[in-house]
Amino acid sequence: MSGPSLDLEFRGQDVFQLELLHPFYFRYSVDADTIDIRANAFSSKWEDFTDLLARGFISAFRNGQKEDSTTDVRRILEDVKKADQTFGAALRWAVQAKEDDSLKLSLQCLPKSACRLKRDSKLCTDDCPTIILESVTVVTDFNMEGPCRGPKPILFTREPEMVKKALTDNPSNLHTG
Repeated sequence: MSGPSLDLEFRGQDVFQLELLHPFYFRYSVDADTIDIRANAFSSKWEDFTDLLARGFISAFRNGQKEDSTTDVRRILEDVKKADQTFGAALRWAVQAKEDDSLKLSLQCLPKSACRLKRDSKLCTDDCPTIILESVTVVTDFNMEGPCRGPKPILFTREPEMVKKALTDNPSNLHTG
C-alpha cells in the first residue's frame, strides 16, 4: 500500500456491546504504507484494540466533543478486562473488490480480543464475517475487458532485474486477458 495517511472514525457502539463505551467515537490514524496485508491474502492480521489505543494509533473522544478522552477509555477497558478476560475487540484491514469495478480498503472489526481470534483459524480467513467500520477507495488501474477483468496485477519483488529477466526469458508465464 502507498498513499496518504488515513484518519478513519467509527462509533463505540459499532465495536463494543458494553454500553459504557457507546458515548465515545474513535479515530484510527495510520500511514497507508504501514498497512501490512498478509502474503497471498486480502487482509492484515488482527490487531488488538487496546494495543492500538495504547500505541496511539487510536484516539478516543466523547460524542459531540473535541477533547481527547483516550485515558478515560483505557481506564474503562482495563477495569472491564479485570472482571472479564474475554472482553475486547480486534481490528484488521482488508482489500475488497466491489461490483462497480473498484477496490476498497476496509477497516474491519470483531468484538473479541486479537489473541482470542488468532487462536481460531476460521476467524483469520479473508472471508470471515466482520463488522466493516469504514472504507476508502484504493486507486489502481483496471483491466475492463475479457476473462481477466479486474485490477491490473502489480509485481512486487526485491530483485526487479531478476524478475524482468525471468519473464523475458519465459514469456509463456505471461497470459493475456
